[in-house]
Amino acid sequence: MAKNDSSRAKPLPLREQQKLFTQERLLDASVRVFLERGYANSTVDDIVEAASVGRATFYLHFKNKLEVMRALIQAMERHNEDLIEELRSYDQPTRATLESWLRRFVNHWFEEGDRFLVGLQALASEPELSGELEVGIRLATGALSKLLVGKQAMSVTEAQLRANLLVGALQQACRALVSEPQHYSVDLVVRVITEIWANNLGI
Repeated sequence: MAKNDSSRAKPLPLREQQKLFTQERLLDASVRVFLERGYANSTVDDIVEAASVGRATFYLHFKNKLEVMRALIQAMERHNEDLIEELRSYDQPTRATLESWLRRFVNHWFEEGDRFLVGLQALASEPELSGELEVGIRLATGALSKLLVGKQAMSVTEAQLRANLLVGALQQACRALVSEPQHYSVDLVVRVITEIWANNLGI
């Protein structure tokens, strides 16, 4: 008799699936509205019209557009956290390993470019979002700092400073990519950042 696979995920109930579908529909509509009108000028009415749902449906999922923005950021950060956890697991990465990781990270920024852009746009109106946007940056800086100490035998203080600068360079390059895709490409960003990171790691 075959053993039951207790680790196999059970399918979500239909009601829960519908709830998640509607929430994602609202998030997608919000991104379109924020890009078209600007975050500060957008209203809940604009979002529900774009999503073709009623206001009551919106308020079942979110209190206001700030909560919408938080949900967008949290979804992006969950993916980033998985990638950063992988970076933390590296002990002696090769240049090829580093380039592969950076390509996946940059590709995620590029594929979710619209969401990243509205997140940055919302910061001007909602400064409290900065803490949530910085979580991934802090995690990435910590992971890279650990690698620098291990590979280059430098002090923790120097490693943290270098990691801050290197992660900042990655972030700025990704912003340039999603803001001006006509000038930059994923390949270019990955090549340049790989060279900068690899040189600092001595690989």
